[in-house]
Amino acid sequence: MKKISLIWKNGKQSGKILIKNGELLRISLDSTVLKGNVYDFFADGKKRLRIDVENKKKNGSHGTIVNVVAQENPFSFFVEHVCTEFPIFIPEYGIIVTETQDQRTYDEIERDIRKKAGLSKLKEMENSPEETYELVEAKARKLRGNTWLGISRDIRIFEVVFPDPDRTTLNIIPKYHGFGVTVPEFENLDENMKKWLGNEISYSVNFGRGSGCSQELERYLEDRRLPILCGKLEDEGIVYDFVMFVSLEKTRLSMKNLRGTHFLVADGFGAGHMFTAKQQDEFDRLKDSEINREEETVLFLKIKATNTKNFPAYAYFKTVAPNIPYVFENGMSCFSTDKVFAVSLLEGRLLEQEEFTSFLLPGQSAELEIRIPHKPISQKRAKKLLEKSFEEKLIECRKFWREKLESCARIEIPEKRIEDMIYAGILHLDLIAYGIEPDGPVSACIGRYCPIGSESSPIIQFFDTMAWHKLAERALQYFIEKQHEDGFMQNFGGYMLETGAALWCMGEHFRYTKDTKWVKKIRNSILKAVDYLSKWIEKNKRDEFTGKGYGMIDGKVADPEDPYHAFMLNGYAYLGLQRSSEMLEAIGDSASKEIRKMAEELKENIRKSFFSAMARSPVVPLGDGTWVPSCPPWPEDDGLLVHYINGGRWYTHGTFVARDSMLGPLYLIFQEVLEPKEQASDFLVRYHTEIFYKRNVAFSQPYYSRHPEIHLRRGEINSFLKAYYNCFPALIDRQTGSFWEHFFYASPHKTHEEAWFLMETRWMLCMEDEDTLYLLPGIPRRWLEDGKKIVIENLATYFGRLSLFVLSDLKNDRIIAGVFCEGKPKIVLRIPHPEKRIPKRIIGAKCFFENETITIEKPGGKIEIGLNY
Repeated sequence: MKKISLIWKNGKQSGKILIKNGELLRISLDSTVLKGNVYDFFADGKKRLRIDVENKKKNGSHGTIVNVVAQENPFSFFVEHVCTEFPIFIPEYGIIVTETQDQRTYDEIERDIRKKAGLSKLKEMENSPEETYELVEAKARKLRGNTWLGISRDIRIFEVVFPDPDRTTLNIIPKYHGFGVTVPEFENLDENMKKWLGNEISYSVNFGRGSGCSQELERYLEDRRLPILCGKLEDEGIVYDFVMFVSLEKTRLSMKNLRGTHFLVADGFGAGHMFTAKQQDEFDRLKDSEINREEETVLFLKIKATNTKNFPAYAYFKTVAPNIPYVFENGMSCFSTDKVFAVSLLEGRLLEQEEFTSFLLPGQSAELEIRIPHKPISQKRAKKLLEKSFEEKLIECRKFWREKLESCARIEIPEKRIEDMIYAGILHLDLIAYGIEPDGPVSACIGRYCPIGSESSPIIQFFDTMAWHKLAERALQYFIEKQHEDGFMQNFGGYMLETGAALWCMGEHFRYTKDTKWVKKIRNSILKAVDYLSKWIEKNKRDEFTGKGYGMIDGKVADPEDPYHAFMLNGYAYLGLQRSSEMLEAIGDSASKEIRKMAEELKENIRKSFFSAMARSPVVPLGDGTWVPSCPPWPEDDGLLVHYINGGRWYTHGTFVARDSMLGPLYLIFQEVLEPKEQASDFLVRYHTEIFYKRNVAFSQPYYSRHPEIHLRRGEINSFLKAYYNCFPALIDRQTGSFWEHFFYASPHKTHEEAWFLMETRWMLCMEDEDTLYLLPGIPRRWLEDGKKIVIENLATYFGRLSLFVLSDLKNDRIIAGVFCEGKPKIVLRIPHPEKRIPKRIIGAKCFFENETITIEKPGGKIEIGLNY
């Protein structure tokens, strides 16, 4: 039995006490025994509601829960968590829970807690110096990534994997997006060899003496941005410089000559894809003609070995070798006489020996060129391929990718690593956005997977904000083309959240473009999707779901099989309905009002179940001595899953906290169901940062957690920067900028993660909120050190195109800024002085200055501002 006292600071307190996994033995107000489980009295910080509870606790569980079902501020706690040394203290509710033997008053306990407590993680981050890449670099995980090379729109790509502790050779793997390439020769292998080698082709290339006790390998993208992989391997004085890229076999690589792959075929080659019977038939009809083309994509590779010693030495080479039997003759690597899978040149002439060394005098070099078609070609075509100039193909490849970058928004920032990642990033997204040019629907794929309504959204939205509106529209058309007859949208792995997420993304596209013609074109698809959501909602208006999912939709939101009324799922449904109403209102469609009403009703039902779940979920401790209410990821449960109240097997994807932290109720802030600064949001942010994040980064698949943007919307800039700078260095290949999905080498070139990084960078620079455009809301102070500048041109916002120029001229005690936005929204420009100085004078537009921000209520045309310090 445990004796517990509840002490409220003041006010009328009434409610009842419920017990889960235990028994209420007695309830009293001070020494007066109360009947039943009901209480009603005026608190003064001294009166105590005393309860005696039998704590029925399984070994390994947290045992009995007390539900304080108060008329105002209900909450719950574990009996075993109550102790005199660390009382449960919720200052927002004016309540303390301690052991009955603790005779202190409310004020005395609060004073003692405040005296000895430290800081919550959130407060600690806000009080700390700003995080930087340099501070994080040495501490964060260091992953090496696989590099994907291709020509965009076309699923015939190559994956390049360099030697690491788990492999001894450079591997080049041709792929149809998420799947490898098979050749008939695999059928000639015996069963043991098939098990050993698999059924997908892989090529190895070797240079340097081999796997040694150290590896001096550097890789980088050309211009630090283009999908042209360069690098250097140093082998004790023999330096191997290499460059590789993908181009077309016969024709010049250009937008005019780029045909692409049908989006449905691309979709079918994405892992986890889902087809209706009709879509499967169409895929089967198209597949062969789409992958068996008259012209292959080709990987071009040049390796140049140079002797930097002061005496003669040898360079070591082995040209392409596949993972199945082959022959090599006169520069051609073949499976059979007329099936050439690679051609090789040494010093511009046919290579006559596949494995060799070159004798090099000091300063002398040897060049090996290799060309690998995506699928084997005839000898005739191979001879033509040998005639192509490597340098000319490289020049046209550079031109192709640079022209793409010239067509998007311009962003120049002081931190060049981040700037390069912005441009490399959009090309990484573009590389695996597949469809027939120039106007066909596009599959905005995510790593090796097919598109998903949720995970493709940041990809499409980054296309939009970088002014690639047509590509974004084509990527959205994928969801419309694949929509089921009943309006449902589902493309991947049984995920149930895609309908709402896709509608939300369509709404974001409309906010960026104000394209009413497009809305009219997709109107019927919007209405079908809304109708599907409406029927789904109606099915769940059942009395047994009151407080536990009433009027909310149910289904899994990610890989785990969790068929519940998940808050994340319903938040996306709300966003989708809200944006649908907004789009239809813009074209004068009468359905808009009814859909808005439906959205608001869903929002209200989500909030009711959320607050019911929060009241039932036991409170958790923070580093400052206070406790806050928590909430499970769905209202069916009675608390955080990591509390194992109802048992369960929740460890998945390398972490215990995946569902609670990355698929949970925090999404409701991002999804506009909860306001960023309301009390419940504050509770969520505080316990998430305290319990679920390491250095303010989620575990395993960190970009599923949307807390960085939430920090920005709450004005928690240091916390945002802590999350931002601790996350991406641990998930990327720092030399090429490509992202993994997880911290443990799972799923390379993961564009969903990269796109959220890119959107967080965008929000760091520019963020909308209702009628206001916030500029530089999250930039680090060091970006405005003397001589540094920030330039934005042609960035798409909800209010039209944005141009921004900020120059720090602190040697003359000033910072100057120029802003122009087409829609003339209210502007809030943050200018954080590196030393936190306040300007003595502001010259230019009529404005209001507070907390390092300049507010311009009614901008007219271009704004020019000078801050003198």
